[in-house]
Amino acid sequence: MKTLVILFEKENKSGKAFEFLDIPFMDKVYFDFFDLLLESGLSVIIVRGLEKIIDNSTFTQGFIYLGKGEFKKTSGQLKADIVWDRTFLNSNYPKIGQESKAEILNLPEFKLITENKWETYKKYPNYFPKTILVKDTESIIKELEEIETDKFVFKPLDLYGGKGVELFNKKDISIFIEFLNKNPNYLLNSLVQEFCDSSIGIKGVIEGNHDLRFMTTNKKVLLCYLRTPTDPNEFRSNYSLGGKLTIVETEKLPREVLEFIEPLISEIYDEYKNPLYSIDLFNTTKGLKLIELNGPITGFPEPGDLKRFYDNLLERFV
Repeated sequence: MKTLVILFEKENKSGKAFEFLDIPFMDKVYFDFFDLLLESGLSVIIVRGLEKIIDNSTFTQGFIYLGKGEFKKTSGQLKADIVWDRTFLNSNYPKIGQESKAEILNLPEFKLITENKWETYKKYPNYFPKTILVKDTESIIKELEEIETDKFVFKPLDLYGGKGVELFNKKDISIFIEFLNKNPNYLLNSLVQEFCDSSIGIKGVIEGNHDLRFMTTNKKVLLCYLRTPTDPNEFRSNYSLGGKLTIVETEKLPREVLEFIEPLISEIYDEYKNPLYSIDLFNTTKGLKLIELNGPITGFPEPGDLKRFYDNLLERFV
């Protein structure tokens, strides 16, 4: 029996092996998938804490999944055949240059471009709205002239879930400069983008502000779900900000949406050895645009008819 180790950076405060404190339903969504992994002959072990790492494929102390949401704590050397790495890039795992007997999702170079929005933009600039790195208050005033829209979006490089994202008006640039002066930590650690209006929706799918998340691996889309803000004054659709999630069958999407991301999926598959990640995009008055890429820390969707998603994801691990 092969072993899948799911690696997290730290222990849960509760001491439990696996727990989403803020999203109670999420535990079951993952446990249903873990049950399928067991049925397919894959042992599942949760390892929590960087101090439990011996090398890239060996760990000490973890929680063996027994099925139906139950775990048993274990110690001693744990050998992984596959590591589902849910740590961040700064965790220094996997160690570069160290041979690993396990397959690791995802490679450090892919973690880099999915955890830093500026690195993502530099790698795939043609997919994104015009984007500028915030270096200092003097240069940003001049560089903002390249932004063609009246509004622009400010984003910290390494935050997620819509955290720190702000909307500013070019006519009131002094307000933005004052904001940067009060938050000097954002210099070289944030970017600005042209504001793209997604209120035009997607024909046959959604009217109004939205974004689409495509979870992908094995060179194909595993699942697509629509995110829409519940607040009519909110331009962000993140679930953590009250956004609503709805699973969308890819067959119901306009063909041009899939045609937009298929070359990107193929390129990432070839260059980064088949990672597991998600693509966020929206349809705007400036056309289809990417919002960001997310690595394997991407959360699963809400409970629902997830058989197709589970079956597709199962192929990647088994």
